[in-house]
This record gives sequence, C-alpha cells and structure tokens, in this order.
Amino acid sequence: MEHHFSDFLDRTLGHWTFTENRLRWKFQFDDLAEVQSDFRCLTVSKTTKNWRLLSEFSDLEELTLDRPSPQQVEWIQNLPRLKRLRLSFSRVKSLDVLGAMPDLEELILEYTSGIRDLSALATLTNLRSLHLENLRNVSDFSDLKELGTLRALGIRGTFDAAQKIENLNFLSSLKKLEQLSISSSRVFDETGLKEAIQGLGCIKKFSFSADQFELEFFAWLSVVFPDVQGATRDPYWISGGKMQRVQEGHKLATMPVEELQRVAPDIVIKDNGDRWRPSPIEAHLLGRGQRVAQGKRSTVEAKATQHATEYERLQQGFRLNSIPSG
Repeated sequence: MEHHFSDFLDRTLGHWTFTENRLRWKFQFDDLAEVQSDFRCLTVSKTTKNWRLLSEFSDLEELTLDRPSPQQVEWIQNLPRLKRLRLSFSRVKSLDVLGAMPDLEELILEYTSGIRDLSALATLTNLRSLHLENLRNVSDFSDLKELGTLRALGIRGTFDAAQKIENLNFLSSLKKLEQLSISSSRVFDETGLKEAIQGLGCIKKFSFSADQFELEFFAWLSVVFPDVQGATRDPYWISGGKMQRVQEGHKLATMPVEELQRVAPDIVIKDNGDRWRPSPIEAHLLGRGQRVAQGKRSTVEAKATQHATEYERLQQGFRLNSIPSG
C-alpha cells in the first residue's frame, strides 16, 4: 500500500516540529536556481533541477527527500547543520551518510525499502525523535539501543504489510524515551517485552494499535502504568447503528413497501420517500487475535460485555500480584 501522506507523527508532547506530511509539496520547487536561498524547509525529488544548490541554503533546517536518486541521498552529507530529515520512497542500501549529520534531531524513514539494518543511526547523538514506517527489509531494531537521547519513537507498518520486528528488548536502553508508538507491526519474539517496557522510567504516552498485543498485555500495561497516557484502554468500542439513506440504485430503494417491510423491517421511509436504515452494528475488541463482533445488537453487546469482563479479570490478577505479601 503506497503512502497516502497522512501525518502519523504524534505531536502532542512537542517532540515533533516537522512540517505535516500533507504540506511537503508546499516546499517543493521545479528548479532550486529559482528559489531564494533563505528557505528553512525544502522538499526535493529526483526531478528537481539544480538540486546541488541545497548546500547554498545556509538557513536550511528541514529537508524531505521524496523518491530521491542515490546521488541526492549521498549529497546530504553537505548539510551537516540539518536538524530535520524525511527520507521517503528511497531504495538506497546504506544510511552511512547520516554519520556526517551530527546535529540531526528529527528523522523520518518511510518506505526506504533498500536498507537492511539501522546501524548508521547509532551516530546520531542528538536525535530526539524517530519515525520508522514500512521498512520492508529491516526486522532487527536492536541498533536503536544506542540512541540514548531519544524522546519519541514510532514504528509502524501498513494495513496490508505488517512491519517485522524481531523483538523490542532494545527499549530498556532508551532511558529518556517519553513517547512510544507501535502499530501495524508483528513482533516475532515477545520474551522480555514487559521487562523492557517497564524500564521506560520517563515514559509519558503509549500509542499502540488495538491489535498490536494480546489482551493480557494491555491489561498488564494499564495496571503497571496507571498514570501514563494511552496505557489504559477501553476493552471494546462500538461502531455502526446510525441511520443511513439507502442509495439510488440499491434494490431496497425501489422495492415495493409490502415486500420491503418483510425483507428489511428496520427501514424507515421518510415523508419525502427517502428510505433509511441503520448501518450494521459492530464491537471492535481490544487485543491481538480478537474478532470484530457483528450481528444483532443484543448479540454484539453480549460479546462486548464478555470481553470487558475478561479484561477486568486480567487487570485484577495483575493488581493482586503487585501487592507485597506480608
């Protein structure tokens, strides 16, 4: 699935100052020779003319390389004072060029399918915020343990391609991390996961997709981090049930009233003849492997209540285990 340029950066704690994704084109120009050199933010692609003039933009702090050529990626070593870098849809096989960018504070790697490891990031001693999205050939994230200055970390895949992660044990080394976001990812080995998470002494916010971990983990998280934003989740949420107009062309839009009342008794016919019916009701259940409960309202609500009861049982078990004996 190709990027739709939604902005997945969680800015609520102030760790991200990067321009919103949808605005990247505002700073893209056909020819840098025609652009005043006082710009602080630019977007460059392989079609940009005179892109080597980047080094003459003395005030440049933020750069997006969108579908860049390998030469353009290599050129950024001439921008040692750059503070924010977004690399999108790149097939470069190495990130060693980052070693020449010691002042980098915010880094976004999205759809950089050529790289196979993140060892080059260890040189970024001032990196504060890191967003990694759909790195198809990376599964070992252990090199991130070297990023002791990191405050915000996001790792995500896509709906049709989960980001592979060998394990998350490196988190225990990120002592200053305040914000952790993981979604649409598959962690192969969760051994030591709780211990690594529990070592995040500065954490202020978690953002996990509802199916990222087992229900048991979410119950544990809510007990261990009761005051951390995002740690306590609703065990389910219900959608649907709202009235929607039957669109023209649908067989129910022209079906005779007597037959309609027999086939779809929940349909309401307005004074103007429009036909309305409630959308299907669904309960979305927290936890990996949980199914969306569908059907009659009574059936959906019963399944949701049962799931909530199990969530509360797990929470109570962790609370009891945390009480010192004697």
